[in-house]
Amino acid sequence: MNGNIAQHGQLLGALATVGTEWGNLSARASVSRSQDDVVGNKISLNYESEIIGSGESASPNLRLSAEYADDFLSALWQDDQVATSYARYLANYRWTINDKWSLTLTGSYYEDGYDAEQTSFTSLVNWRNGNLTLGGGVNYYENDEQAEPDTQYFLTLGWRWAHRDHGYNVSGSYNSQNNRARVDLGKSGIERVGSVGYRVQAEYDNDQDSESAQLSYTANRARVEAEISRTNINADPSGASYSAILRGNTSIGFVDGKLGWGRATSGPFLIANLHPTLSGSSARLGTDQNDGYRAAATNIGGLMPLEFAYAERNVDINIPDAPLGYNWGESRLSFTPGAATGHAITLGSDNAYTVKGILVDSLGNPLSYLRGNLINAEYALSFFTNKQGRFFVQEAAPGTYRVEINDERYQTGQIEIPREQSSLIDVGIHQIACEETSCK
Repeated sequence: MNGNIAQHGQLLGALATVGTEWGNLSARASVSRSQDDVVGNKISLNYESEIIGSGESASPNLRLSAEYADDFLSALWQDDQVATSYARYLANYRWTINDKWSLTLTGSYYEDGYDAEQTSFTSLVNWRNGNLTLGGGVNYYENDEQAEPDTQYFLTLGWRWAHRDHGYNVSGSYNSQNNRARVDLGKSGIERVGSVGYRVQAEYDNDQDSESAQLSYTANRARVEAEISRTNINADPSGASYSAILRGNTSIGFVDGKLGWGRATSGPFLIANLHPTLSGSSARLGTDQNDGYRAAATNIGGLMPLEFAYAERNVDINIPDAPLGYNWGESRLSFTPGAATGHAITLGSDNAYTVKGILVDSLGNPLSYLRGNLINAEYALSFFTNKQGRFFVQEAAPGTYRVEINDERYQTGQIEIPREQSSLIDVGIHQIACEETSCK
C-alpha cells in the first residue's frame, strides 16, 4: 500500500500479487480525491503465465491486462491535471519457435469517457543470428476519427554487442513504420564502489529527434547521476528543448542500535560495524575476485543492500589493512533476509590476537609434538607444538592464561598475553616444569 498527499489532493493505492500453478495474478486499486472533493478511482487486473513456446528462459510469455478509470487524477501536484475515465484491454503473446525464430502478437482496445474507441493489433516475426535481429510485421489500427482502418507493413533491424567482462554495450535499431532509428552506447555502472557508468543515446524519426547523455558514479556512501538531453519536435515552431538533471542518493540504516551509512535502498540491508580493536581499518563488504566491493565499513558503519528477499545471499568480507595476524572471524557470511529487514554484524573482537611462543622443559629441552591448552576463566584454546616446541594460537584475547600440557610428565604453567598494537604477539620462551624424574 502507498499514499500521496499533494497540493491539489490526495492519492491512496494498493497492489497485491498472487502466484499460482496457473500463473501470476496481480490486482491494483487506486483512489484519488481532488481539492474540489471529486473522488476518482482506477482498478487494474493483470495475468501472466508460461505457456507453449515460452523458450528456455521459462519466463512468462503470455500477458493479459484490463484497466478501468473513472475521474481519476494521477498527478495531484500539478495545477492543470485533468481527470481521466477510460477502459483499456491489452494482450501480448510471444512464441519462441526455435533458437532463431520467434513470433510476437500484441492487441489492445481502448475506450475513453466519451465513448471514443481505438483498436490495434500487431504481429511481428523475428529472425535472430548472433547479435543481429531482423523482423517483419503488420500493424492494424482503427479509431473513431478515421474513415477506414489503417494497415501498415514494416521491417525492423536490430544489432547489439556487449563486452562480458567490462560491461560495454553498443546497440542500434531501425523500424520502417515511422523511419525510427536509434543508436545506444554505454557502460554499466555496476554496484561496486568507485565504478563509473555512462550512456549516450540518439533517436530519430519522422516526427522528432532527440539526444541524451548520462553519467553516474558509485561511491561508498552515495551514488550520483547527471543527465543532459535535447529534444526537437518537428511540428513545434519554438525549436528544440533542453534539460539537465543532477540526482544523488544516500541512506542511513538502524538495526538493534547499530548505525550504518551507505547508498539508498528500499529493501533488506546489512549493517557492518568494526570492533574497537580494528580502529583505523576498513572492512570491505561484498568483495569479488577482482578486488571490487559493494560497500565499506570504517569508523562509521557500512550499509550494503541485500536486494533479494527470502533468498539466501552470501556476503564475502575482507579487511586488507587489518593488523598483522588479526583474525576477524568468518570471511563469508550467509543471510536470508525478509522483505524489508535489517541485519547487523560486528567485525572483529577482543579474541582476535594470534599468539606464538616456544615451550621448553626444566632442562631447556623443547616440548616437541605435544598437545596443550591455554585456559582462562571463559574458554580454552588448544595448540600443538612442533619439533622445536613452537606453538601458535589464534583468536586469543589479552590476559593471563594457564598452560596445560596433555602429558602427565609436565606441570601447569602460566603465560601472560599483553595488549599490543600488533595482533601477532610473540610471548617468547616459557618453561614448563617437569615432575621430579621426568626430565632426566
